[in-house]
Amino acid sequence: MNNMKIFALLIVFLVVSHEVKSQNVDHNKYKNEIGLTLLSVKSNYEQWYSSSPYISFLNGIDYKRILGKSALRLGIDYRDRNDKGTGDFIGTSSYREGRFRIGFQRLILDKAIKPYFANDLTYIHSRFQKEFAGGISASYLKDDMKYNGFGFAPILGLKVQIFKTLSVSFETNLEFLWIIKKGTQTKNSLEDINSRVTNSINSNKFVMRFNALNIASLNYSF
Repeated sequence: MNNMKIFALLIVFLVVSHEVKSQNVDHNKYKNEIGLTLLSVKSNYEQWYSSSPYISFLNGIDYKRILGKSALRLGIDYRDRNDKGTGDFIGTSSYREGRFRIGFQRLILDKAIKPYFANDLTYIHSRFQKEFAGGISASYLKDDMKYNGFGFAPILGLKVQIFKTLSVSFETNLEFLWIIKKGTQTKNSLEDINSRVTNSINSNKFVMRFNALNIASLNYSF
């Protein structure tokens, strides 16, 4: 991931350098926009040991086809989180997620500061692994799960024009997802705490998540 972030920062530098040389270009002719996610703050997923929100940097890229005040959107982002147990619990957990988005966007006001609304159809694929032991009851839990999710996310956004071809965007969203979970779970036997039982998991459920700062991105129009 470090090499990817260095590459992303290099792209940002090249875009800003090009912008400085392009001040006399009419921005109304631009029909394409590429955005790099600088910061993302996601609501905590239920399976994480830690209760804190998940913060990530340089973890996504978007493309928009501009159609006047409207735009078609495509996006992909990646999340990678690791947690450790605290107190009486010893162990670790990890979560890896790829998210693919396609949607529609519409400007509310077309000024230097541009509020907009959008809606994305979303597909996620992820893997969650956790192993913890401890506590008063000397409990043990090990999860190895894969998730596939489908849904949509209404969005409110704000785009701020910095230069003619350079802007920053901030988005908040509310996700509605149908999650399919498959994997195994190992824990203490109810009959004998010193023995462990492994069960197969195959379930699905509906989840709703609010992300106050889903995306803060740097955008380049061309």
